[in-house]
Amino acid sequence: LHPASAAGVEVRIQHTDNSIEEGSLPDLIAPHQPLFDIRGITHKVGAESEPERWLETRFAGDVFEMEDQRNWTDASFKTYSTPLSLPYPVPITTGTKIQQSVSVRPVPPLPEPLRGVARFVNRFIEPQFTVSAVSNAETLDLPKIGFSQLTTQDKRARSLMEALKPNHLYLMTRAERDDGNKPHSMILNFTHALPEVPREVAIYLTNNAEDELVDFMYQLARASQQHKIDRILLFHRDEKSTDAKWVKLAKEILRSAGIMAPIYAGTEGNFTELNRNRPDVGDLDGVTYSINPQVHAFDDASIVETFEAIPLTAETVRSFAPGLPISISPVTLRPRDGMIPPGDPRQTTLFGAGWTLGVIEALARAGVQSTTFLSGAAQQGLMDINTDAVPYRSALWNQDAPGNQDLPGTIFPLYYVFRDLADFQNGVVIPLEGFDRLQMIALQLRKGDRMRTLYANLTRKPLRVLHSTGQETVTVLTLDETTQKFSLTDPEAFRTSRLATLSAKEKKVSISLKPHAYVRVDEESTV
Repeated sequence: LHPASAAGVEVRIQHTDNSIEEGSLPDLIAPHQPLFDIRGITHKVGAESEPERWLETRFAGDVFEMEDQRNWTDASFKTYSTPLSLPYPVPITTGTKIQQSVSVRPVPPLPEPLRGVARFVNRFIEPQFTVSAVSNAETLDLPKIGFSQLTTQDKRARSLMEALKPNHLYLMTRAERDDGNKPHSMILNFTHALPEVPREVAIYLTNNAEDELVDFMYQLARASQQHKIDRILLFHRDEKSTDAKWVKLAKEILRSAGIMAPIYAGTEGNFTELNRNRPDVGDLDGVTYSINPQVHAFDDASIVETFEAIPLTAETVRSFAPGLPISISPVTLRPRDGMIPPGDPRQTTLFGAGWTLGVIEALARAGVQSTTFLSGAAQQGLMDINTDAVPYRSALWNQDAPGNQDLPGTIFPLYYVFRDLADFQNGVVIPLEGFDRLQMIALQLRKGDRMRTLYANLTRKPLRVLHSTGQETVTVLTLDETTQKFSLTDPEAFRTSRLATLSAKEKKVSISLKPHAYVRVDEESTV
């Protein structure tokens, strides 16, 4: 793997015929393989101010090619064999010897004194980050955040969801066939929960699209008397990315009934499908796609690395759909098979809160206008109100660790991220610096004379933050392995009863974050 940070660097490719090709790795996300027929890759490393140095990677035993894994929000370029264009599977008879090798060497070679010298890292030193606002940086907007439409009638779940002040609730409809030819009627199931919240409606068409859209039009016209429709996400069940003809047809039919909600199109799948099947944007009001961090790898570190690639998906969209708003809908921790993703135990943990904050911070940097997190009340979502014994994993997700047993509860830690964001709707994001997104996330919000900074430790080790402030004191709420058990049932009580006041020293507040801790810092704004 070459890291995503290698985008734009100079490369020299040696092909299998020993010819040399010079170029660079793509800055924007390449829809298809950027490099083919590879025997060796040599790329420039180090800063411009440093002596020129290259790193050579050589491959033997097969033909290799490169894939831009940022298409799936992985933060890497992957070089692999065998080329996907060759037929497979390949029969291999008993006794066949297979030998492949990958070698890496610096060019020119390192000076003799540096050979064999490894950097010593003291694991017992607590990492420390001094976090402050980026000087003279423009403020950013938070994306409009929504959730899947609640299907439960549970009053408590509805109240908890209402406290998050969702910008929209997501629902979907698709035509189901009963005999392979005649489609059922579209069923648009608006629930009565939170009727005042606008809806984001996803439509899945078949080749009977005209009849389905007429049916949908009548239902939507009736429903829009009670519910505002924020946007319509238009898909075709048999297409990886929505063809322009369906968008044009939908506009003709829906506009004839006075339904003026903006129509977005793209893919319900990964960004890859959109990037490889770029739509005609002439009739589009916006572009939509979904993301999840576990297409190729499933460990915590790989999930955290996706925060670097998420903004690049939006930047790439703007290269072929300039000026159009972007809705990333839905965002899920696990890949989806259909609309509902399978559960991931980490979604109910403190790590889930850190992942959520990391995604929101990345979407703000990307300038994404809206996003939907699935689901609302389910183990794939914010809370689980359907059982009295949720397998609720505490901080480290290691059930056998001391003090880390299952806890009965219903409110997941990531709920608190959205609850803390809800207080700052229509506020602005202040760009921050001084932290490493592979270890922690920091997101600062300002609204009027109030300032809020959210921190999440993404690692299994403690770390320390020096929080820059213009105030003498700040108010801190900590959700970690020591306080998690108090957060399970009554969010508002937890948010008000567990507060601490910390004093600043030389305009810095020292805050210790336990493994996977989530911390909220409130203060008055000095702007």
